[in-house]
Amino acid sequence: MINLKDVTIGYKGGTPLLLNQSCEIPDGTLTALIGRNGSGKSTLLRALCGSQPLLSGEILLNGMNPARSTAAELASRLSIVTTGRVNARHMTARQLVEMGRAPLTGLFGRMHRKDYEAVDKALERVGLSELADREISGLSDGEHQRLMIARALAQDTPIILLDEPTGFLDVPNRKAVTALLRDLAHNQGKTILYSTHELELAMQSADLILHISRPNLYLGTPREIEQSAAFIADFE
Repeated sequence: MINLKDVTIGYKGGTPLLLNQSCEIPDGTLTALIGRNGSGKSTLLRALCGSQPLLSGEILLNGMNPARSTAAELASRLSIVTTGRVNARHMTARQLVEMGRAPLTGLFGRMHRKDYEAVDKALERVGLSELADREISGLSDGEHQRLMIARALAQDTPIILLDEPTGFLDVPNRKAVTALLRDLAHNQGKTILYSTHELELAMQSADLILHISRPNLYLGTPREIEQSAAFIADFE
């Protein structure tokens, strides 16, 4: 569960991006984070990771405050999928997914049987088992994005945050990635929050929509948000 309590986000001396906002995203849901350009979507994601200080209020991830947690504690609750490709010469798909186990393999980073099994399971879950030994430089954009999701799955956290996971994909891959996220939420109980500019796809696939309309935050079903005055003012 993601819980925001009277949260104010912004920069001292400036106009707050969010002002005294509260909401609760339940477990096992796919939530799309939307808002106009510059509304603060990436800033909110950073705050959820604990890297953007709050001006006031509190964020809880399954009861844990990310701003007051160690890196190990945060890694046990939250995995993050960022935009852009990983460019590492000669790295295979499997090796990239193995990086998701780093927070769990101890001081020396030694992989054990359960770690290899988690990596195999993650690759299978995103449909990339057959490409496990291919260098990541040879993967398509859609395959690479699914690989990044596999890395997050290998980390085995209850909450996954994604920053524009469909931003650089063609329409078929956008739909495929969104369908994968929905399946992970519904069938594996993951709490998934992803930012997007793809309003139509978000409305079709997400369980909930989190709409930033500065300085307010609105959470509801796609139908509720689409009919709200704030959505109409921002997008129509």
